[in-house]
This record gives sequence, C-alpha cells and structure tokens, in this order.
Amino acid sequence: MDLEQLKRDKETFALSQSPPIAPCTNQRCMFRGCTCGEKCGCNIPPEEAEGKELQGCDPCAEFKAKKAAEKAQAEAGLA
Repeated sequence: MDLEQLKRDKETFALSQSPPIAPCTNQRCMFRGCTCGEKCGCNIPPEEAEGKELQGCDPCAEFKAKKAAEKAQAEAGLA
C-alpha cells in the first residue's frame, strides 16, 4: 500500500466534509474515510496508547469489522 497516497486520500476526504475536519494522521489507520483526526487510535497497541488521548470513530470501527468479516470468509473458503 502506498502510504503517501493514503495520506493524500485522507486529506482529500477531510477537506470534503462540511465543515472540513482535520485529516487522520495515523499511518497505521488504513481507512481513507477516518473522522478521528490527529487523535486516531486505530491499530495502535494498548501499550503504545497508554497516556495518550486517542479515539476511534464509528466509520473506522465499521471498516475494520467489514475487513475482518471478509478475511474470515476468505479463510473459511480456503478450509
């Protein structure tokens, strides 16, 4: 995955919102439609998140759940 393209996509998404929001700056968050901004905690291990004010958003949670279901289906199909 091209992280620079992901960063640009997140910035474009953030600016397209009404009103515009701060873009997600978390390189571990792979969701282009993230609404967490600078405090995105997606894919941050608890030991790294300790003491930081991180958050998650519903769109990120839905995206992760969808990807997990797709992975489970793919693995079930291989079994």
